[in-house]
Amino acid sequence: MTLFYRGGCLLPFLLIFNLFFGWIFFSVRAWVLVEILLIIALVIYSYILSRKIISRVNNAGKRDNAIDVEGKVIK
Repeated sequence: MTLFYRGGCLLPFLLIFNLFFGWIFFSVRAWVLVEILLIIALVIYSYILSRKIISRVNNAGKRDNAIDVEGKVIK
């Protein structure tokens, strides 16, 4: 799972690099196919990462190890 989090910076770079320079290295059909695959991978990666962030935010308010302390004024 850590592979998904470490790919966050590399994936947009590959997408932009392929968009501008992919036609030099690949045929037109392969260039378009690689671009489509990179876009799909970016969408899936973004979905997974957003679900992970949302689940952590939802679980942050529910701590099981918290102690409820009631404060009283002592004379």
